Amino acid sequence: MLAHKILIGHLDREIYFIKPVIVDGDSNEDKITSWELIADDPMVNARKFDVSGNTAVIDDRLTYYQNTEWTIRHRDDINTQMRIVYNTQVYEILNILQLNEGRNRWMRITTNLLDQIYFT
Repeated sequence: MLAHKILIGHLDREIYFIKPVIVDGDSNEDKITSWELIADDPMVNARKFDVSGNTAVIDDRLTYYQNTEWTIRHRDDINTQMRIVYNTQVYEILNILQLNEGRNRWMRITTNLLDQIYFT
């Protein structure tokens, strides 16, 4: 038995997936006006693992960033344009990795905690 095997009991956090609401802008560009829950099963159970955190100067201000990995059951409807909401904090999705254990049974999603953005 592998030491890193994922058990269903490890999925102890409730997270929500949200997607952008996109409209055509004045110059025919896509413009995000708001965010909404995805249509099919927006709440899933996940395993949370904080990877690293640091500060950086972004847009002339000191900004904190926190990388977090989430493990969830495999889904086909998740993409990197979506975001994850956990305890009113919003995480942008950086990467989605299909784990090879159990024939697409699990997904690992790498995220970055967004500074000063909350979803209620």
